Amino acid sequence: MTSGDGTPFSVGGLEGLEIGRLMGLDYSMVSQGRKRFRDYLMRRRKGREDFCEG
Repeated sequence: MTSGDGTPFSVGGLEGLEIGRLMGLDYSMVSQGRKRFRDYLMRRRKGREDFCEG
């Protein structure tokens, strides 16, 4: 299952709440970490596209 931008909602079959329980984090921390990672991937993708254009 993926979100609108193609990033997975779950990792290895685990969803945010389950990941948080295993790591000792609350859901909001997991959610924030996933957002930051998604933003990182998008910036990286954009940088690669800009590099390949010119």
